[in-house]
Amino acid sequence: MTTGTTHWPAVGVAALLIFISGAVYYGIVGDAWLAAAGLTMEQAQSANPAIYAMAALGAVCHAWFIAQLINAFDKRSPGGGVLTACFTWGFIAFPVTAVHNAFGLKPYALTAIDTGHTLLAFILAGLVLGAWRPKSE
Repeated sequence: MTTGTTHWPAVGVAALLIFISGAVYYGIVGDAWLAAAGLTMEQAQSANPAIYAMAALGAVCHAWFIAQLINAFDKRSPGGGVLTACFTWGFIAFPVTAVHNAFGLKPYALTAIDTGHTLLAFILAGLVLGAWRPKSE
């Protein structure tokens, strides 16, 4: 394993992609998500706006973590970044969400919708983080 410095511009762009992909993805599957979550549009719209700050912070954390894994396992290429992102999703994000939703008695459709976005977001982040290297490398 190798270590490298964090390329913060790439982390910032990857985090922005994670955040924006959520808006686009849930804009497309919003009705199905509402049904699976057992919410009405009015309930969703009345949520505390702080959830967007939480989503933004989560996006930065995810992007930073994927960047660290790419560096640690020397997967500094677009394909290596996507592979790292897929492994992160498959061995961390998906199982955690699936277990929490299962014990919370949430429908499988909710797990599929939410983890579908996470996979898309991680792939986009991995692509950017794997491809965009600092000039010194």
